[in-house]
Amino acid sequence: MVRQRIVFISLVAWLPLLLLSAFEGNLLGRGAMVPFLMDMEVHLRFLVAVPLLVAAELVVHRRLLGIGQAFMGRNLIPEAAGDQFDDAIRAAFRLRNSVLAEVLLVALVYGVGVLIVWRHYTALQAATWYAAPTDGGSTLSLAGIWYG
Repeated sequence: MVRQRIVFISLVAWLPLLLLSAFEGNLLGRGAMVPFLMDMEVHLRFLVAVPLLVAAELVVHRRLLGIGQAFMGRNLIPEAAGDQFDDAIRAAFRLRNSVLAEVLLVALVYGVGVLIVWRHYTALQAATWYAAPTDGGSTLSLAGIWYG
């Protein structure tokens, strides 16, 4: 279901930005120096890069399945460490599929990355579709909150 996931994830990321920017009047730029429709970075990110990353997940998953078998087949893992190797593989899969790990990563990225780093240090210091500059950094619009 890679195609469906690509379409769904891209639309869930991009479509609300379009609708919120239109709702706030920042679609074509009445008050924004960088209106939503002219911000090529966001369109490329959500309509090109995100679909490529979702498609790459399948390619990586298929290739990783054979790597463990190749380690064993080429005798890179001593027989005495076979059980340990299997346990490590199972632990890696559990961590990869862990909802708690994903929630913690999202909280860390949003808490530090969006609220501190992006908002105060990397966001444009001009009126854009996602933020308006203030003395303390910037104030996010509704679309900017979704973008974050």
